[in-house]
Amino acid sequence: MTGGITLLLEFPFRDEAAGQLAATLNALIAELPLAAPVLTAWRATSAAVATCYIEGELPTDLAAAMPAIAAVAKTQLAPIVAGDIELSRLRHIALHAGAAANASAGFHYVVRTDVAAGGDDELQRWYDEEHMALLAAVPGTVRARRLVSLDAKPQYYACYDLVAPAVLTSAEWLQVRQSPWSQRVRPMFRNTRRVISSAIDLAAPATSA
Repeated sequence: MTGGITLLLEFPFRDEAAGQLAATLNALIAELPLAAPVLTAWRATSAAVATCYIEGELPTDLAAAMPAIAAVAKTQLAPIVAGDIELSRLRHIALHAGAAANASAGFHYVVRTDVAAGGDDELQRWYDEEHMALLAAVPGTVRARRLVSLDAKPQYYACYDLVAPAVLTSAEWLQVRQSPWSQRVRPMFRNTRRVISSAIDLAAPATSA
């Protein structure tokens, strides 16, 4: 699965608006100028930040549609947003079914990074030939995928859907992270962000804080 596009929507929200996330996102998706958008949404476990992936039947010229999409997002999120809204196109690089591919993913772990000058080829080989496939094979990983942002930095995304946060501290996961190749590549990371999020139940009724 390469070359496809996912739309990323990420924003901080007011703490007291947490109970309104699902309703607000449902209203947003209904107003977007897209044919049949499919929304997956996550809430960071350590901060009031929502990360949303919009997929489905996106227009061929998505770049031209971005201003209209951004305008709808700004309007619909206004009651709950607490800072800048990031809207960017993510191109698919790779997708791996996980060891727990048939399980429900309640958590989402993202490593978002740039890479030091001259390190791009090594980063790609490491992910393609070792790192991502091995992490996908760790018990508790539902799926793993790589994307690259066409609009924002840090540009590289490694995303892991997990059955539980404890997967990240399992012996199998840590063994992969500590491989010799990983030790060589990781110092080349720049502007890195690591975030673990829990799924937002879009069917949940709105609640007050």
